[in-house]
Parts: sequence; C-alpha cells; structure tokens
Amino acid sequence: MFIALVFVCVFIIQFIIALEMNFIGPLAPFLSSFFGIKGSNVILLNLGYSLSGMFVPIIGYLSDKYGKKRFILSGLMFFILGSVICGFSSNAILFSIGRVLIGISYFTLMSTMLSYLSDFINYENRGKANGIMRFSFALAILISPVYASFIVNKYNNLKFVYYPLALIAIIPFITLIFLPDSRKMSTPNVQLRNIFDIAKKPKNLQILTSLFLIITAPTLIYNYLGLHLSTNFSFNQSKIGSFYSLIAIGTILGVISSAIFSDKVGNLNYSKLFFCLVIISLLPIGFTNNLLILAIASFVFALGLDGGFSAFQTYITEVEKEMRGTFLSLMYTVNALTITFYSLTASKIYEFGGMKIVSIISFVFIVVSLYLIHNLDNIKQD
Repeated sequence: MFIALVFVCVFIIQFIIALEMNFIGPLAPFLSSFFGIKGSNVILLNLGYSLSGMFVPIIGYLSDKYGKKRFILSGLMFFILGSVICGFSSNAILFSIGRVLIGISYFTLMSTMLSYLSDFINYENRGKANGIMRFSFALAILISPVYASFIVNKYNNLKFVYYPLALIAIIPFITLIFLPDSRKMSTPNVQLRNIFDIAKKPKNLQILTSLFLIITAPTLIYNYLGLHLSTNFSFNQSKIGSFYSLIAIGTILGVISSAIFSDKVGNLNYSKLFFCLVIISLLPIGFTNNLLILAIASFVFALGLDGGFSAFQTYITEVEKEMRGTFLSLMYTVNALTITFYSLTASKIYEFGGMKIVSIISFVFIVVSLYLIHNLDNIKQD
C-alpha cells in the first residue's frame, strides 16, 4: 500500500514542478510584454532558478546520510512559497526571486525523488518506475503551454497560473509525512572532496559530460521556439501554446515506449536508439520555413529526447549504487550549470543566428554525446 502512495506522491510532485518549469518558453511573448523586457532576454528569468542548483550535490550527499524524505518535504515547502511569490509578481525582479525558490525546490526534489523511489524498487523494474515519473513529466509538458496560455489570455496576470500549483503541492506534502523514509547510508561527514571523488571517476565524468551536451538541446530549442513561432510564423500566444502541446505528444509517446521496452532492450541501448531520432530532427527545426515540417521535426525531437533520456536516466541510477543520491544530485547540478550557462549566453546566440545557429549547436552536441554514451560500456567502474 505504501508503495502505491509513494508513486502517487512522486507523480504529483513531478507533475507540478514540470508544469512550472515549462511555463517560460511558451509564455516568452507574454512575459516580455508583461514585465517590459526584451523577448530574447526572457531566458534570464531562469538564471536564479538554475543557480540554486549549485548546492544540490550537498543535498544529495546529506539525503544519502539522513534519508530522502525530509529533503522532499523541504523542497515542497520552497515550491509552495515560490509559487505564491511568482503569482503576485508585478515586476521581473520579484518574479525572479520566486523562481529562485522554485529552483531550489526543483533541484532538491529531482535529485532526491528518483533516489527515494529507487530504494524501494529493484533495478529490473526501475525502468517502469522511472517511466511513470517521466509520464507525469510528459503530461505536464502537454498541459503546461495550453493551461498557461489560456490563463494569461483570460486574466492577463500570473496569479491563476501559479496559485493552483501551490495548493496541489500541499497534497503530497501531507501524505509524505505519514510514509516511511528511504534507507540511510553510513557515509562520512560532508566534504567537497568526497563529492569530487565520485564526479571524477572516468565513467561518471563521461556521463556528466554527456548530460551537459544532451541538456543543451532542449534548453535552447524550447526556450526560443515560442519566439521563433511568433516572429517567423506570426503565431499568437494561444497558437504557441497549442503548438507546444502538439509536440508534447511526442514526449508522451517517448516516455511510454521507454517504460514498456527499455528494460527489455537494455536502457543504454534504448537511449542510443532514441537519441539518433533527436539528431535527425534538429537541423529541420532550425532551417525549415514550412510549418508542417517544423511540427513534424519538433514532434520527433520530443519523442527521441524524452524516450532516450528516460532510459539513460534509469541506467544512471545503477552506476553508483551505494551513493545513488549523491550521484543523481550531480546529474541535476549539471542540469543547473547548463541552464545557468545558457541563461547568460543564449540571448546572444539567438540574436546572432536565430533558430539556425541554435539547431546547429544542438545537433553537434547531441552527436558528440551519442559518441560518449556509445563508449560507456567500455569503461570499468571502481
């Protein structure tokens, strides 16, 4: 019974944090107008959000030592507070402060939830478990742009976008109080050296490098696709939201297929196959002037990215069995570093070459990451 409740809590948490994470790209034209900032600079609203992820390795290390549940509860508290602040924000600075708190929540929750779940489920079934988490993520991506676009079109503010998320977050918070904690590891006191020792193992370092290269593509594509549609295809906010939801069907199919087949095929092999789909899709996204081709390429991109990433993430959970929370937190630190880097540089990249340069960079990085992933089985882990 408690396993079912754990799944329900994780599903709800994954859903609301993914829902919020995917507001910025589709709402870029609205946020630019609402806060009076340049469209290409909307990505800067992610800066504080991503910087908050720099402390995640310490959180992951502590969660291995003291248990994950308390950190999940703390993450939910930050999410509720951040959502309330974002909801009544009337300027970009206050909104950014709210997103810093949500960022702390996101990286705390993402670095502990999968590890928490993995402590109760064996590796043979972990692909299905991770698939359920990723399905929640995919469902959020499908709903997020339409939901957010509808609300801002109807009310022209952010209150009714964010307040419902804060209320929903209370449900898993209360439920988790009564659920068991995960197993605790006998780890030494927190030292940066211990975290670095895990990160610099050859196999781990190659995985973390691959993650940076992979995460580059969605960070650039999804943050600027809304502006691309607005500028080059004359889409309004409602049409942008619908387009994002349309390609999110690819995400859902990718996640479902991963949950069903990745354990049978092998998670690493499955991720290689689906990342090849990403490679095929990237250049058409940047270079086509045909809306149908753009829609198909975006759909294939989402299908390949989330199908491949779901399987790859499951593979990663077994790399450091005894320090799983610490290593998964390093994964989300790479996520934070990637978002931070592009929050500072992506506006210049987009202004320089639009979606063409964005798609070229993404294409090259995914090709290199696929090469690194292909060689992972040849590296022996200590």
